[in-house]
Amino acid sequence: MGDTTAERVRRAREQRLIGQSELARAAGITQSALWHIEKGDRNPRPSTVRRLAEAMSQLSGKPVDATELWIAVPEGRAAAG
Repeated sequence: MGDTTAERVRRAREQRLIGQSELARAAGITQSALWHIEKGDRNPRPSTVRRLAEAMSQLSGKPVDATELWIAVPEGRAAAG
């Protein structure tokens, strides 16, 4: 598995010592949705990645740019979340 959106989201969250439930709540998504995103089961919409980045920035006080987290989804794979 290469560098994926799932890996980038999980790594950024863990580096900032933010729990899944805390991040999900701050980003306005369910913890289950975040779990599936981090596992790679779901490809988040760009708007969801932006909300995750904004929530990580707010919770940690360290800026996170959505472009650091998101990798474009190949054609034919549905985006979710």
